[in-house]
Amino acid sequence: MLTLTQPLHAHFTWLLSYEPWKHKFQISNTTRELAHKKATIMKKPHLPMRRRMASSKPQKGLRLDRKLSVLRAMTRSKSVSEEGIIADTVAHIASLMRQIESLERDLVERQGIKVEKAEQGFKVGVSCELQNGFNPNSMIASVFQVFDNLNLNVAQASIACHGWFSVKASVLADHDRRVNALDLTRALNETVHLV
Repeated sequence: MLTLTQPLHAHFTWLLSYEPWKHKFQISNTTRELAHKKATIMKKPHLPMRRRMASSKPQKGLRLDRKLSVLRAMTRSKSVSEEGIIADTVAHIASLMRQIESLERDLVERQGIKVEKAEQGFKVGVSCELQNGFNPNSMIASVFQVFDNLNLNVAQASIACHGWFSVKASVLADHDRRVNALDLTRALNETVHLV
């Protein structure tokens, strides 16, 4: 038989204060939190482990991957590694620089006045770059005015005006007047620089 030294409700207070559902709730709450954390980790974009650990922000790695893929596409690189893509990019830039230098050399060679002595007269070539405010009609008139002033007859001429102004002409000198190639070059030079 049970002898009670205290009232009966005092013995059962620990039973009344014990609420097992609270512990269950806390356990399930932590489980929910873990599941939520796991779900957010799974949603993150896939990155190589070394890059994920190296950068504090995964976005930094994604930006680098995007930039490398753009570089790879622009340079038509077949490399996959970062070092290979960068090496191909440097080689591509060097190739572009060589192309620019050759175009500049061609530009210098194309621009100017060339007068060559032919069997009967001269072969004349005048070319210059079209710039803002450049009037091709006045240039044509000026070149033909020089021919007229030096008593040269135009036998054949071709004029091009597509990004470049170019006149190529074969001119014949009158029999009564002798014209020097140097005089013709100087006259054309003065006219081209005035227009």
